[in-house]
Amino acid sequence: MKARSPFGGREGALIVVGVLLYALCLAVLAVLTWQIVSFHSYESAGVWYGIPPDIPHAAVYPLGVNVSLEQYGENDLDRALEMVREGGYRWVRQRFPWNEIEPRPGEYDWSVWDRVVDAAESNELSIIAV
Repeated sequence: MKARSPFGGREGALIVVGVLLYALCLAVLAVLTWQIVSFHSYESAGVWYGIPPDIPHAAVYPLGVNVSLEQYGENDLDRALEMVREGGYRWVRQRFPWNEIEPRPGEYDWSVWDRVVDAAESNELSIIAV
């Protein structure tokens, strides 16, 4: 009598099909897990958990205003800067045209701009020079 293989015939085919289905289920599970993890990282991008980090320069008062202070005389300049400060602004953006500071090569005239800077500093305003 001939010995039969324990996994031959129909039983062997069922085992192969079962192993293939098991491998397919593992592959589907791996793909779904990857999708969930990548979706979670997309959804939570930029979200802090726990105590957020300090914001750099958060103590700097953010409000400022564009000005053209060179047009004012001494009394009007002080009044204009007082109004800026009373309006809640701490920064003034002032234009410093180089062609007026250096009208001819090598010849500088800072008098108007020194007056503007001194007046802004005396009113506790910071200048952004452009």
